[in-house]
Amino acid sequence: MTNAGWGGNLAGEILFGEPYAVTGKPKSGWLPVYSEASNSEGWIPASIHHGITEDYYALLISSDHRITLDVVSNALFKKSTVHILLGSLIPLSAGELFQPGEQLVYNGEAKALSQKRDAEFFCSIAQLLLNTPERPGGRTPFGMDAYGWIRLVHRIAGYGLASTSEGAWLQGKEVAEAEIHPGDLVLLESGKLKRIGILIKDGRCLYCDGMIRVDLIKMGGLFRENQTKPAWKVLGYRRILT
Repeated sequence: MTNAGWGGNLAGEILFGEPYAVTGKPKSGWLPVYSEASNSEGWIPASIHHGITEDYYALLISSDHRITLDVVSNALFKKSTVHILLGSLIPLSAGELFQPGEQLVYNGEAKALSQKRDAEFFCSIAQLLLNTPERPGGRTPFGMDAYGWIRLVHRIAGYGLASTSEGAWLQGKEVAEAEIHPGDLVLLESGKLKRIGILIKDGRCLYCDGMIRVDLIKMGGLFRENQTKPAWKVLGYRRILT
């Protein structure tokens, strides 16, 4: 892990409501932490840390929270508006998070974290992130990691994916091209670079290349508009959703 500070590896992509574990002692006003949701380590400013007991942390990790479905939504806390991003968790109970009498009132759409949804829902959530810029490690509409966004969309739909794209490609089952349908994953290759995309309607594929974009699959490749040569080669298809 890099050095503590704004120039280091920030764990700033911990979304609202996601618990994290402190992995070491503070250093220059920063805390080293591990986020299970993103399977990443990094630093957060110690000033924003809210400590809880190990027992309550274990409860939060195992609880079936509600997960938010709006790109940006609002909650009311202490008579102030809190902006909450897609994929955040809404605690089921206050527990050790709030002082007696405090309450969080969430005004957006949400579902149970464990509730599995169908391909139509899955694709609709994925398309909310269209045109989001690519940012390594990103998990928000302000910047998404090339694989992290795939993992986040599956999490929202009720499916867990491996922490790496290589691991994810071993999940589910391989699908022949003649049997593919929206919601299936697409393995793409361009030179030495590999990416995973999401198949949506009409043979189109959502994937991340500089930003989350959508292009047409045909003749074994992924073609951008008005281009005669494929930008990416299609290596195969995989089905995670059941």
